[in-house]
Amino acid sequence: MTFDRKAEADMRLYSEKKAAELAQKRREAEEARSRADAKATEADAEAEADSSETR
Repeated sequence: MTFDRKAEADMRLYSEKKAAELAQKRREAEEARSRADAKATEADAEAEADSSETR
């Protein structure tokens, strides 16, 4: 199959945009996971502090 240059450029641009969108979604998911982990760690630390105060 032979594509003209404009069609090839359009396909490349679409692919680059799609790759950028996927990378952005992956970064956002990683950041959300990181925030959730930080909250869980903070909650664990608070629970630990509370349990040591009651001893």
